[in-house]
Amino acid sequence: MPIAEIQSQWVADLLQGRATLPPEPEMNQEIARYRAATAKRYVRPGRHTIQVDFLAYLREIRKERRAGVRRNRASRPMTVDPRPSRRPWDMGTVG
Repeated sequence: MPIAEIQSQWVADLLQGRATLPPEPEMNQEIARYRAATAKRYVRPGRHTIQVDFLAYLREIRKERRAGVRRNRASRPMTVDPRPSRRPWDMGTVG
């Protein structure tokens, strides 16, 4: 269940616009690399097609979630004035 949990969090990041996927060529390259590494490690029969190294996979998804957030931030222009407001009602205090 931890794998399904972290996958669902990653998908939620993507659906809610908090993160973006890498460019398609980069994803295809990663898929090819992963498949080559998996083919060396596991035998061909069916059940190994969905087998993953649990801890490594969790680390990989956490890393991708962070990268997706960075890609999303870099792709969006700043629309909010970065300067702090000096008006008391904007700072949560009443003067």
